[in-house]
Amino acid sequence: MKKIIETERIILRELEESDLEHLAEIFADPDVMCYIGRGGVLTYEHAKKSIENWIKYYEKFGFGNWATIEKESGKLIGLCGLSWLEDKSDVEVSYLFAKEAWGKGYATETAGAINRYAFVSAGLKRIVALVYPQNTPSIHVIEKLGMKYECDRVFFGDKLLRVYSLENNAT
Repeated sequence: MKKIIETERIILRELEESDLEHLAEIFADPDVMCYIGRGGVLTYEHAKKSIENWIKYYEKFGFGNWATIEKESGKLIGLCGLSWLEDKSDVEVSYLFAKEAWGKGYATETAGAINRYAFVSAGLKRIVALVYPQNTPSIHVIEKLGMKYECDRVFFGDKLLRVYSLENNAT
């Protein structure tokens, strides 16, 4: 297990094949997935391919979306991390949590730690977050982390998302 980030209640580590069952369960929940990517559930096969792809991504870029483990239970409760936008213009911070992890402050805790990692460990100068305009809980998290609204932009062919950004102002 390669641990990347540890917070008070969460461990972010590289995905492993053994995460497949839990990740597939999360991907199969329509409430969880309605504001992720194109919106909508993903198959078991997609979860399997996702793990394989993220493992390759870590090797290529040194970061990616990581298994999000609740320390208390030891259970995989999400997928959070950093990834390049399709056009390679920016690196996105993202978070996806199973429904049972909602409302516990995990998104703010985890995304804040990822933002620090992006600037300190990965040496990034800027990160962005993409959010569906109707996803008010996620907008609240993004704004709480100091990210600023930039514009609305089309992603995934036809999804109008809000773009928020944060610059590394450390000199």
